[in-house]
Amino acid sequence: MLDLIWPVRCPGCRAGLTPGAEPGDFCEACTEACVPIKPPFCHICAEPFAGEIAGDFTCPNCQGKHQAYDFAVCRWLSRGPVREVIHRLKYAHAQAMRLPLARLMLPALEDERLAGPVWLLVPVPLHSRKHRERRYNQSAELARTLARLSGRPWCDALRRIRYTVSQAGLDRDDRLKNLRGAFTIRPRSLRLIEGRDILLIDDVLTTGATAHECALTLKNHGARRVAVLTAARG
Repeated sequence: MLDLIWPVRCPGCRAGLTPGAEPGDFCEACTEACVPIKPPFCHICAEPFAGEIAGDFTCPNCQGKHQAYDFAVCRWLSRGPVREVIHRLKYAHAQAMRLPLARLMLPALEDERLAGPVWLLVPVPLHSRKHRERRYNQSAELARTLARLSGRPWCDALRRIRYTVSQAGLDRDDRLKNLRGAFTIRPRSLRLIEGRDILLIDDVLTTGATAHECALTLKNHGARRVAVLTAARG
């Protein structure tokens, strides 16, 4: 009866799904159109590469460059339905898109590198001005939903203290300059991150500049390790 009154729709194409579908499910066509990241991929930034590469490797973009985060875990490329859902969450005030994206991220928590002590989920923050424009922080929505689905703890530990120009169109060096000193730790969260393994949550990983600056801030305030988990790889 509920399916008749309020049918579940695919978050990618918005087509109605068959009765019994769960909220956040993709239709068959959109599921096929999602592009997974398959080996080989860089063990630091998760960028996939074509060809045969045995074992862990570091891509040319990461070689010789300091990354404050230890590694990134991404399961999907920002293409097709995944990109569409991210854009709806980020720019169209479609807050309900947090669920399908969090469900896409959930299997990544089984990555063997995340074994051991429970990692604390920490979202990349928005500046208060941007938060007012967008009405919510999409990364915090993902972290909160992922915590609910997985049973792992989360904490809104980071705060963005400097408004920066858009990162779009900037290369990695310019992005790093743009973000330098943009983040700090909320005082009430200092004791929660000290000595902890932190899993930084964001929607998309592109150059890694934002993740680097956030990880640097977390480690400078006592975090033991920082990994990155995003819904997609740009």
